[in-house]
Amino acid sequence: MLQKLVQYKATNEAVANAALITFIRHLWHLNETLIGLAFFDDEVQVDSRPKELMVAALSLEGKDEQCKRIQMEHKNIGTKKLSDFVTTNTRQFFVALDIPQDFLHQHPSEWKSSSGYIRGLCRVMAVKATNDAAEHGI
Repeated sequence: MLQKLVQYKATNEAVANAALITFIRHLWHLNETLIGLAFFDDEVQVDSRPKELMVAALSLEGKDEQCKRIQMEHKNIGTKKLSDFVTTNTRQFFVALDIPQDFLHQHPSEWKSSSGYIRGLCRVMAVKATNDAAEHGI
């Protein structure tokens, strides 16, 4: 969606910039650890290779001191992919939720039949975002 807003600048730059600035303020979930949620997101397509690139990026050295959120200027959004945010620090996500990482050795098209992936998906689905409960009055 953010990349589409960058493209929309050609149509209406003022609106696109305002929307991009607002979205960038809400990228709290984009850090080297929480990007692990994307491994379980069905919206991340398997056939166009993003999950394969994410798995490969798990071997890239992360920052010693992680930022609470990724710092990014809206001019760079059009070039970023999910795998750009994945590092060795992303493995902390799997450890924190006690998710087996064996499925990562399989092709992403096979993950849904892997017991490790299914276990991880169940754990991810059980996680409640802080705002979810507040927004629903729970």
